[in-house]
Amino acid sequence: MRVYPVNLIEGTTMYSAQKESYSVMTDLYNRFMAYQVDFNSNEVLIEGSWIQFEEIDSMIIGNTNATSGKLSVFDGSELVEYKEFDIIDYVTIYNFDMKRTNKFILELIGTENVRLGYLFLGQKWELPRFVTLPVKGTLLRNEADRTFTGQVTGIPIEPLRTFQAEFIRIKNEDKELFDTYVQGVQMVIPHVIDPYYEAHKEFEPFFATVTAYGEATKRAENGFFWNFNCQWMEAR
Repeated sequence: MRVYPVNLIEGTTMYSAQKESYSVMTDLYNRFMAYQVDFNSNEVLIEGSWIQFEEIDSMIIGNTNATSGKLSVFDGSELVEYKEFDIIDYVTIYNFDMKRTNKFILELIGTENVRLGYLFLGQKWELPRFVTLPVKGTLLRNEADRTFTGQVTGIPIEPLRTFQAEFIRIKNEDKELFDTYVQGVQMVIPHVIDPYYEAHKEFEPFFATVTAYGEATKRAENGFFWNFNCQWMEAR
């Protein structure tokens, strides 16, 4: 399982000549993926730079009407990573070998003026593998009622995805990594989780928060091995 809790975009200075004047680039990494930055062209260049060098191995784009893009990552003036990609899903993840960088250029192309809700550049965290019975679900949020004669009343509200996993016989060092992750994001910092990156069709990555982290139980055997569970809910 992979999670992406630390977005290094927050430390960049970003610029795009195509950004609409009323939009702000900070909306690309705030806590609301539904908020979008609007651009005035169907071909957009976003340039970003860090004061210090950072190490990254992942890019994520979320909630955009762009259909394709190009990412260029630089170490000083040297191009160290280049990728052309299609954007099909609500959340698109691109992983690559770790690169040291202080600058990137992202080009997005669409069929109409581009809108972008989320941009991530940083590192993936590899969490322990869960057991073979994960649970994914849908939280229905609308309130419905029925009249005396049986008519249904209420307004449909888009549901939220949920994911729950149980982790069995986890090594102590992996448990400490999980503790660090949960203590960092707690229940209030949305981030992208990728529950089963080998099977995106069945388990799509999504923007979520941790909603519950069960007590860890030490297994009755020599050494320190733990059983625990964790739950996530989609954030918008």
